[in-house]
Amino acid sequence: MKSSILDRRAQARLLRVLRACTPRRPRRVLLEEAEIELWRLYRREQAELLRQAGDLRLAPARTEARSAWRAALRDWRRRAAECAGLCAHDGYPLAPRLAACLAHPAHGWPAAAALHSDAARLGALPT
Repeated sequence: MKSSILDRRAQARLLRVLRACTPRRPRRVLLEEAEIELWRLYRREQAELLRQAGDLRLAPARTEARSAWRAALRDWRRRAAECAGLCAHDGYPLAPRLAACLAHPAHGWPAAAALHSDAARLGALPT
């Protein structure tokens, strides 16, 4: 099942509530399970962003296809920046190559094969 941004936001809100309630009513097992599930959502989202980055790495040669590519790249950057911000806010690590893609223009990104392998690695971690 593919996670959506709304799923991730709802999970993050739930986790924040659980963190706030933990000192009053210790529910350590529930909190740990929520932490693990939220990390899975972030990991899957980062894997999808890396896979898309591998596909977007090179601009098309045809002029008419470039405007669609630019729009897709803008959308990708917006979603990747949101993911990076939420990961930082919730204390989860951001994949190094995803951070590199955010910091550079598309032609300076790592090779598509490296991005795809990182995406596969993130998606294949045991759940």
